[in-house]
Amino acid sequence: DKLSALTGKISLNHFNSVNDSDFKKCLQHKKGAIILVSHLGNFEICRVTLGQNSAAKFNVFMHTKNSGKISKVMKSLNSKHDLSIIQGDELTLPTVMKLKEKVDAGEFVVIAGDRVPVKNSNGTLQAEFLGSKARFPIGPFVLAKVLECPIITLYCLKNKKKYDLFFDLIIEKITFTRKNRNQVLQQAIEKYVSNLEFYAKKAPLQWHNFHQFWTNKS
Repeated sequence: DKLSALTGKISLNHFNSVNDSDFKKCLQHKKGAIILVSHLGNFEICRVTLGQNSAAKFNVFMHTKNSGKISKVMKSLNSKHDLSIIQGDELTLPTVMKLKEKVDAGEFVVIAGDRVPVKNSNGTLQAEFLGSKARFPIGPFVLAKVLECPIITLYCLKNKKKYDLFFDLIIEKITFTRKNRNQVLQQAIEKYVSNLEFYAKKAPLQWHNFHQFWTNKS
């Protein structure tokens, strides 16, 4: 599917937007947001297809050092593949400033909500997901506070004939102080995990996380 999108074999006609009202409001008012994606479904085909055929501009913040070979192949199939990828192991001040410019211009910052940081093991909190504890990154939620923007989840799930797109506004605005930081972040993560769990149950065979995800540690 990903290769088909890169080579132009998938078009907007292959997509069915199930609930995109909040996403469209952001587009209409040129209001940027964080798009929270996951290992569920296939966001890549959304990025390629929507990026080529709509007003939406996606900027993917991701760690690409350990996926250099596959990224090279993708770029060979589509020279524009990496134009919207912002690489980084962590959120540095220059990166945050760059992302702020994107959001203020009405663009979208895409970040994985279920990928634990490569180096910063302290940048996570636990939440119960599908019956067992798992760690989730706090980075997307801290970033939303700094960028002063909402968080919208996006799932691209394949049905028999098309790809169903699900957009959910899970946080309009997040604020916290040093005193209540962990409490607010924990609530935000639990809200996201509940949302992720709902869609994972819709399409359990489209969950593609091959890392050690769940843990019994407290």
